[in-house]
Amino acid sequence: MNRFLLFLFPVCLLTACGGGGGGTGGGATTTPIEPVVTLPCLERESGASQIACLEGTLTPSNVYLGNTPAWSQLIIGSDGSASFQGEESLSFQATDIQRVEDLRATEGHILVEVARAGGSTQEFLLVLHPDGKSVLDIEYWQAGTLHGISVAEVPDWQDNHVGSIGNGVNANFRAQKIQTAIDHAMSEPSYADATGLHVSAIENRGDTDEKGWRIHVANFDPRDFPRDYACQAGSDAIYVALKLEGKEWSTATPGRCVINIAYIEYTDPRDRNSPIDYIDGHFVAELQADTAARPERVLDGIFRFDVN
Repeated sequence: MNRFLLFLFPVCLLTACGGGGGGTGGGATTTPIEPVVTLPCLERESGASQIACLEGTLTPSNVYLGNTPAWSQLIIGSDGSASFQGEESLSFQATDIQRVEDLRATEGHILVEVARAGGSTQEFLLVLHPDGKSVLDIEYWQAGTLHGISVAEVPDWQDNHVGSIGNGVNANFRAQKIQTAIDHAMSEPSYADATGLHVSAIENRGDTDEKGWRIHVANFDPRDFPRDYACQAGSDAIYVALKLEGKEWSTATPGRCVINIAYIEYTDPRDRNSPIDYIDGHFVAELQADTAARPERVLDGIFRFDVN
């Protein structure tokens, strides 16, 4: 299996959020997130015992590759077994596990290979949160099709917005929280109209020292939400980009992304033809630098664009 194909991201099936008018953002910050504290069990165990360290019940949240799963819950047992409720053909016992490969340091996941009838095998990837303590999503091949099912809870916009974003973009990238405000006076303006959506939250600190996010949707419909916009590898019609440390990381180099417009507040809330007040959104992305390297995942991007 080509593991590079696995760096794909969820089509976020988000619930639209309400709220008051858009606020004003603070200054840009790059704040390190809390140090990684992995489960001691994961560091101590191997094989099926390492899978047992993740014991618990996981529920599908978003489908980002393949079809909607038939399973409603994944129960990881204290022995390392996995029970997919409603799709038992995916389930396996601890004794079925043939190989466990801990690739957290390089690829962010634990690979599990299990034996199947007739001498075949099946691989599962358990993608872990950067804190090393919880599973973010499950990826597996089934009947020749690659599936990716997020089991992470999508953060509620309001919980993330209050006192943190205002008018700006926030997401974790390489264990840093990159939070940048949208400034309407910037040389690269942000806009949201029939010509498209362009959110520029770039802090200009010099000719070559810029930091911040770009979110672009060429075919944006200013009267339609909630809605997902999926970017295409190598295209600049819909993309997410990050400027950081003298580099630009982008989905257009190529990579993948889904930009979800969760909520649009109009100046007349009863009339979607009235001017936009603000836009709330989420994004997930696979970012690549100009020089080909391992793609970087962004799983928790949120933004508010105060249009007026």
